[in-house]
Amino acid sequence: MTGTDLTAKRSDVYCTPSEADALHAHALASHLAWIEADLADARSKAQVLATLAAACGFPAGFGHNWDALADSLRDFSWRPAGGYVLRLRNSAAAQRALSAEWNTLLDVLREAARDWKARDKPFFVFVDDAKLPAWPPDVSEKPHKVPISVLVVVHTADGKVLMIERADRPGFWQSVTGSQDAGETLRETAVRELFEETGIDASRHDLVDWGKKNVYEIYPHWRYRYAPGITHNTEHVFGLEVPELTEITLAPREHVAYAWLPWRDAAEKAFSWSNAEAIREVPQRIAAARGTPPGT
Repeated sequence: MTGTDLTAKRSDVYCTPSEADALHAHALASHLAWIEADLADARSKAQVLATLAAACGFPAGFGHNWDALADSLRDFSWRPAGGYVLRLRNSAAAQRALSAEWNTLLDVLREAARDWKARDKPFFVFVDDAKLPAWPPDVSEKPHKVPISVLVVVHTADGKVLMIERADRPGFWQSVTGSQDAGETLRETAVRELFEETGIDASRHDLVDWGKKNVYEIYPHWRYRYAPGITHNTEHVFGLEVPELTEITLAPREHVAYAWLPWRDAAEKAFSWSNAEAIREVPQRIAAARGTPPGT
């Protein structure tokens, strides 16, 4: 597949690539509707919805809320085409203004893409100035994810914790995490995820199984990655102490930024309750490893 191959299999939400003009030409040649919405002046949810409604030509009864947007993006009966490509231009100010609701918008767009994909019809969203997966994607066939994962809290001796920001969920920060592959032990999963997500070689440090596990409900918008009927995941927690100046190499398709934070700030920043809970154990884990009371 090429960088202009807009087939239904690739339908999703992406950061606008440098070859946007080539994508535009290919979309038109493939009889896909190319829709552009300029968010430069949108500073509120209402303005974003109004801009999208005007660009997409939503019917007069459009409800100007997230549910109405979700319904309309799954319809387009008023604009028949072989598929749809929506480009959101100049999104930076709107992202800042909407804050957490920007993620709601992205969820609506992703759900629309999945719905059209299930109907074998292309639906793409390209967002300018956004921290999103890069185009073109890797669409090789992958097995369903196993509902068993590891969480690795990477920290320094003085309690600073490594946090990494997800590429597909701007503003969502976490520790190293990932699902177990078939045939792996939990330790092997932790070692692999550490290297893939941060470039850290666990063999050079002391990777410790904390003997702690959490069972949590998988977010609905991520359940498509698992076998049908799977709704919960079991997470096993590890810790890894490293020198503070350890070099971090992110996998850009998965994470876009990292930060070393004091453990309290890191726990506050973590979007997952189980991640935050694990980070709050860092002082006790450091103390236990050294045989000293916490805080001494």
